[in-house]
Amino acid sequence: MRVRILARLALVVLLGVGAGSALRLIAQGKAPATAQEEAEGGTDYPYPRHLNLPINSHPLSIISFTLFPGDNGNGSSTLTNYLAVLDESGELRIFRPAADGKLVTEFSLSSTKTVGWFRLYSFPSDAHPGVVIVGEYDASAEHGGFSTGAVCFVNGKFRVVYRGDQAAFVNISGFEMPELFQYTDSGEDIETGNTYPTRVRIWTWVGMQYKQVIEIPYKQRFSPQVLHAIRKVQERGKTLPVPLQWTMPQ
Repeated sequence: MRVRILARLALVVLLGVGAGSALRLIAQGKAPATAQEEAEGGTDYPYPRHLNLPINSHPLSIISFTLFPGDNGNGSSTLTNYLAVLDESGELRIFRPAADGKLVTEFSLSSTKTVGWFRLYSFPSDAHPGVVIVGEYDASAEHGGFSTGAVCFVNGKFRVVYRGDQAAFVNISGFEMPELFQYTDSGEDIETGNTYPTRVRIWTWVGMQYKQVIEIPYKQRFSPQVLHAIRKVQERGKTLPVPLQWTMPQ
Protein backbone atom coordinates (compact mmCIF):
# COMPACT_ATOMS: atom_id res chain seq x y z
CA MET A 1 0.00 0.00 0.00
CA ARG A 2 2.87 2.36 0.84
CA VAL A 3 4.37 1.71 -2.60
CA ARG A 4 1.07 2.56 -4.29
CA ILE A 5 0.67 5.80 -2.37
CA LEU A 6 4.21 6.89 -3.17
CA ALA A 7 3.71 5.97 -6.83
CA ARG A 8 0.57 8.07 -7.05
CA LEU A 9 2.34 11.03 -5.44
CA ALA A 10 5.16 10.62 -7.94
CA LEU A 11 2.70 10.75 -10.84
CA VAL A 12 2.67 14.54 -10.81
CA VAL A 13 6.44 14.69 -11.04
CA LEU A 14 6.68 12.06 -13.75
CA LEU A 15 4.05 13.69 -15.90
CA GLY A 16 5.67 17.05 -15.32
CA VAL A 17 9.00 15.76 -16.58
CA GLY A 18 7.43 13.97 -19.55
CA ALA A 19 5.11 16.69 -20.77
CA GLY A 20 6.41 19.94 -19.36
CA SER A 21 6.05 21.74 -16.05
CA ALA A 22 2.63 23.09 -16.98
CA LEU A 23 1.16 19.60 -16.83
CA ARG A 24 1.84 19.39 -13.11
CA LEU A 25 -1.17 21.61 -12.49
CA ILE A 26 -3.46 18.69 -13.34
CA ALA A 27 -3.00 17.23 -9.86
CA GLN A 28 -3.00 20.52 -7.96
CA GLY A 29 -6.70 21.28 -8.07
CA LYS A 30 -8.71 23.54 -10.32
CA ALA A 31 -7.44 27.07 -10.75
CA PRO A 32 -9.93 29.95 -10.52
CA ALA A 33 -11.72 30.49 -13.81
CA THR A 34 -10.71 33.52 -15.85
CA ALA A 35 -13.25 35.83 -17.47
CA GLN A 36 -12.52 34.15 -20.80
CA GLU A 37 -13.15 30.68 -19.35
CA GLU A 38 -16.41 31.77 -17.77
CA ALA A 39 -17.50 33.29 -21.07
CA GLU A 40 -16.80 29.99 -22.79
CA GLY A 41 -19.01 28.14 -20.33
CA GLY A 42 -16.20 26.56 -18.31
CA THR A 43 -14.85 23.03 -18.30
CA ASP A 44 -13.85 20.58 -15.57
CA TYR A 45 -10.15 20.42 -16.39
CA PRO A 46 -7.54 22.24 -14.27
CA TYR A 47 -4.80 22.80 -16.84
CA PRO A 48 -3.20 25.91 -18.30
CA ARG A 49 -4.33 27.22 -21.65
CA HIS A 50 -0.87 27.22 -23.18
CA LEU A 51 -0.36 23.45 -22.73
CA ASN A 52 -0.30 22.00 -26.24
CA LEU A 53 -2.24 18.72 -26.19
CA PRO A 54 -2.34 16.67 -29.43
CA ILE A 55 -6.14 16.66 -29.66
CA ASN A 56 -8.64 17.76 -32.29
CA SER A 57 -10.62 20.34 -30.32
CA HIS A 58 -11.06 22.04 -26.96
CA PRO A 59 -10.71 19.64 -23.97
CA LEU A 60 -13.71 18.97 -21.74
CA SER A 61 -12.28 16.62 -19.15
CA ILE A 62 -8.79 15.45 -18.14
CA ILE A 63 -7.70 12.85 -15.59
CA SER A 64 -4.45 11.01 -14.86
CA PHE A 65 -3.99 7.47 -13.55
CA THR A 66 -1.22 4.93 -12.90
CA LEU A 67 -0.75 1.39 -14.17
CA PHE A 68 1.12 -0.72 -11.62
CA PRO A 69 3.26 -3.61 -12.96
CA GLY A 70 2.10 -7.19 -12.69
CA ASP A 71 -1.18 -6.52 -10.86
CA ASN A 72 -3.27 -9.68 -11.25
CA GLY A 73 -1.91 -10.44 -14.70
CA ASN A 74 -2.82 -7.11 -16.30
CA GLY A 75 0.01 -7.55 -18.82
CA SER A 76 2.20 -4.66 -17.62
CA SER A 77 5.85 -5.09 -16.64
CA THR A 78 6.56 -1.48 -15.65
CA LEU A 79 4.89 1.30 -13.69
CA THR A 80 3.33 3.64 -16.26
CA ASN A 81 1.51 6.94 -15.90
CA TYR A 82 -1.28 7.89 -18.30
CA LEU A 83 -3.25 11.01 -19.16
CA ALA A 84 -6.83 10.65 -20.42
CA VAL A 85 -8.36 13.56 -22.33
CA LEU A 86 -11.92 13.99 -23.58
CA ASP A 87 -12.41 16.80 -26.12
CA GLU A 88 -15.41 18.69 -27.48
CA SER A 89 -15.51 16.60 -30.65
CA GLY A 90 -16.44 13.56 -28.56
CA GLU A 91 -13.07 11.83 -28.78
CA LEU A 92 -11.33 10.14 -25.88
CA ARG A 93 -7.55 9.78 -26.01
CA ILE A 94 -5.26 8.10 -23.53
CA PHE A 95 -1.68 9.38 -23.64
CA ARG A 96 1.60 8.06 -22.26
CA PRO A 97 4.44 10.56 -21.70
CA ALA A 98 7.52 9.50 -23.69
CA ALA A 99 11.17 10.05 -22.76
CA ASP A 100 11.49 12.91 -25.27
CA GLY A 101 8.75 14.91 -23.54
CA LYS A 102 6.01 14.19 -26.09
CA LEU A 103 2.66 12.57 -25.39
CA VAL A 104 2.17 9.28 -27.24
CA THR A 105 -1.39 8.14 -28.01
CA GLU A 106 -2.00 4.68 -26.55
CA PHE A 107 -5.76 4.49 -27.18
CA SER A 108 -8.53 6.52 -28.79
CA LEU A 109 -12.32 6.18 -28.95
CA SER A 110 -15.08 8.37 -30.41
CA SER A 111 -18.63 8.83 -29.18
CA THR A 112 -21.59 7.92 -31.37
CA LYS A 113 -23.83 10.45 -33.14
CA THR A 114 -26.60 10.02 -30.55
CA VAL A 115 -24.45 10.39 -27.41
CA GLY A 116 -22.62 13.45 -26.14
CA TRP A 117 -19.76 12.67 -23.75
CA PHE A 118 -18.91 15.33 -21.17
CA ARG A 119 -17.00 13.90 -18.19
CA LEU A 120 -14.29 11.39 -17.24
CA TYR A 121 -13.47 9.79 -13.93
CA SER A 122 -11.07 7.04 -12.91
CA PHE A 123 -12.16 3.42 -13.21
CA PRO A 124 -12.23 2.03 -9.64
CA SER A 125 -9.66 -0.78 -9.98
CA ASP A 126 -5.89 -0.90 -9.45
CA ALA A 127 -5.74 -4.31 -11.14
CA HIS A 128 -7.18 -2.97 -14.42
CA PRO A 129 -7.04 0.84 -14.29
CA GLY A 130 -8.65 3.10 -16.85
CA VAL A 131 -11.45 5.63 -17.24
CA VAL A 132 -15.22 5.83 -17.02
CA ILE A 133 -16.94 8.08 -19.57
CA VAL A 134 -20.19 9.85 -18.70
CA GLY A 135 -22.48 11.05 -21.47
CA GLU A 136 -26.08 11.83 -22.36
CA TYR A 137 -28.30 10.73 -25.24
CA ASP A 138 -29.48 13.50 -27.54
CA ALA A 139 -32.92 14.07 -29.08
CA SER A 140 -32.21 11.75 -32.04
CA ALA A 141 -31.69 8.68 -29.80
CA GLU A 142 -34.38 6.04 -29.26
CA HIS A 143 -34.56 7.04 -25.59
CA GLY A 144 -33.13 9.77 -23.39
CA GLY A 145 -31.08 9.70 -20.22
CA PHE A 146 -27.43 9.25 -19.41
CA SER A 147 -24.95 6.84 -20.95
CA THR A 148 -21.80 5.23 -19.59
CA GLY A 149 -18.63 3.83 -21.12
CA ALA A 150 -15.57 2.25 -19.53
CA VAL A 151 -12.06 1.64 -20.88
CA CYS A 152 -9.60 -0.50 -18.89
CA PHE A 153 -6.10 -1.94 -19.28
CA VAL A 154 -6.68 -5.66 -19.77
CA ASN A 155 -4.21 -8.30 -20.95
CA GLY A 156 -1.61 -5.81 -22.14
CA LYS A 157 -3.81 -3.19 -23.83
CA PHE A 158 -6.65 -0.72 -23.29
CA ARG A 159 -10.06 -2.19 -24.09
CA VAL A 160 -13.68 -1.05 -23.97
CA VAL A 161 -15.22 -3.17 -21.21
CA TYR A 162 -18.62 -1.47 -21.21
CA ARG A 163 -20.53 0.91 -23.46
CA GLY A 164 -24.27 1.45 -23.05
CA ASP A 165 -26.97 2.96 -20.86
CA GLN A 166 -26.33 4.56 -17.49
CA ALA A 167 -24.35 2.30 -15.18
CA ALA A 168 -22.19 2.38 -12.07
CA PHE A 169 -19.18 0.34 -10.95
CA VAL A 170 -19.41 -0.88 -7.36
CA ASN A 171 -17.26 -3.57 -5.76
CA ILE A 172 -19.56 -5.73 -3.63
CA SER A 173 -17.80 -9.09 -4.12
CA GLY A 174 -14.29 -8.20 -2.95
CA PHE A 175 -12.68 -9.19 -6.27
CA GLU A 176 -10.08 -6.99 -8.01
CA MET A 177 -12.70 -5.71 -10.48
CA PRO A 178 -15.90 -3.95 -9.39
CA GLU A 179 -19.33 -5.20 -10.32
CA LEU A 180 -21.25 -3.40 -13.06
CA PHE A 181 -24.68 -2.06 -12.10
CA GLN A 182 -26.70 -1.41 -15.26
CA TYR A 183 -29.91 0.48 -14.55
CA THR A 184 -32.78 -1.05 -16.53
CA ASP A 185 -35.85 0.79 -15.22
CA SER A 186 -36.67 3.94 -13.30
CA GLY A 187 -39.43 5.78 -11.53
CA GLU A 188 -40.23 9.45 -11.03
CA ASP A 189 -40.77 11.37 -7.82
CA ILE A 190 -44.13 13.14 -8.15
CA GLU A 191 -43.16 16.06 -5.92
CA THR A 192 -39.70 16.83 -7.31
CA GLY A 193 -39.89 15.29 -10.80
CA ASN A 194 -36.54 13.57 -10.22
CA THR A 195 -36.04 10.07 -11.56
CA TYR A 196 -34.58 7.19 -9.57
CA PRO A 197 -33.62 3.60 -10.51
CA THR A 198 -36.08 0.83 -9.72
CA ARG A 199 -34.36 -2.18 -11.32
CA VAL A 200 -30.72 -3.04 -11.90
CA ARG A 201 -28.91 -5.67 -13.97
CA ILE A 202 -25.71 -6.79 -12.24
CA TRP A 203 -22.59 -8.05 -14.02
CA THR A 204 -19.37 -9.46 -12.56
CA TRP A 205 -15.88 -9.75 -14.03
CA VAL A 206 -14.88 -13.23 -15.19
CA GLY A 207 -11.58 -13.80 -17.01
CA MET A 208 -11.35 -10.84 -19.40
CA GLN A 209 -14.93 -9.60 -19.57
CA TYR A 210 -18.12 -8.85 -17.66
CA LYS A 211 -20.66 -11.67 -17.29
CA GLN A 212 -24.32 -11.09 -16.45
CA VAL A 213 -25.34 -12.30 -13.00
CA ILE A 214 -28.88 -11.26 -12.17
CA GLU A 215 -31.55 -8.59 -12.70
CA ILE A 216 -33.19 -7.53 -9.49
CA PRO A 217 -35.16 -4.68 -7.87
CA TYR A 218 -32.80 -1.81 -7.11
CA LYS A 219 -33.42 -1.95 -3.36
CA GLN A 220 -32.18 -5.56 -3.26
CA ARG A 221 -28.87 -4.88 -5.03
CA PHE A 222 -26.79 -5.59 -1.88
CA SER A 223 -28.77 -8.60 -0.69
CA PRO A 224 -27.24 -12.03 0.14
CA GLN A 225 -29.04 -13.36 -2.95
CA VAL A 226 -26.90 -11.12 -5.19
CA LEU A 227 -23.62 -12.10 -3.50
CA HIS A 228 -24.51 -15.79 -3.82
CA ALA A 229 -25.35 -15.35 -7.53
CA ILE A 230 -22.06 -13.51 -8.15
CA ARG A 231 -20.01 -16.28 -6.56
CA LYS A 232 -21.83 -18.91 -8.63
CA VAL A 233 -20.97 -17.07 -11.86
CA GLN A 234 -17.38 -16.61 -10.70
CA GLU A 235 -16.98 -20.31 -9.87
CA ARG A 236 -18.54 -21.35 -13.18
CA GLY A 237 -16.20 -18.99 -15.02
CA LYS A 238 -13.12 -20.71 -13.58
CA THR A 239 -13.96 -23.86 -15.53
CA LEU A 240 -14.63 -22.11 -18.85
CA PRO A 241 -11.98 -21.43 -21.52
CA VAL A 242 -10.83 -17.83 -22.05
CA PRO A 243 -13.00 -16.33 -24.84
CA LEU A 244 -11.23 -15.74 -28.15
CA GLN A 245 -13.49 -12.84 -29.09
CA TRP A 246 -14.01 -9.72 -27.03
CA THR A 247 -17.62 -9.09 -25.96
CA MET A 248 -19.33 -6.30 -24.04
CA PRO A 249 -22.49 -6.16 -21.92
CA GLN A 250 -25.50 -5.19 -24.00
